[in-house]
Amino acid sequence: EGWGWVMRFRRLSVAAACALLALSAVLALPVVGYSAYVKFGRTGTSAAAIALGVCWISATLALVLTGRTRNSPLELTGILVANGIRFGVPLLAGVTLQYGHASLAEVGIFGWFVVAYLWMLVVETTLSVFLDRKQKHEDGKGIATNG
Repeated sequence: EGWGWVMRFRRLSVAAACALLALSAVLALPVVGYSAYVKFGRTGTSAAAIALGVCWISATLALVLTGRTRNSPLELTGILVANGIRFGVPLLAGVTLQYGHASLAEVGIFGWFVVAYLWMLVVETTLSVFLDRKQKHEDGKGIATNG
């Protein structure tokens, strides 16, 4: 009974999961932004916001791709491509900004990407577990699932 609240999230739509992901980014921004401001001032806040925004966009794309390929023959491919997007886009942006923008490099933008990536990874992975697992049977064939 103590875990009953979890069952309410058992069947999230992709849109609801994306909305919750956006909410988590909005809630994380003041915490990360304040930490960056205390250490580095306005440039640090900008770096943290950029990192969180890029990681949020890549996590949202990964969540949509995971949701769209759920219960299809392309499910595994969708998960692998989603992982590549979720990891590759922030990595590429972080490295590019770390070596291509001196003021952002001074405040350690790549480190802010690591912080934002880890936050978005936890939230997006949790939400993808709770995506609706309804099986669509158009011709009556398919693999039976427990969801």
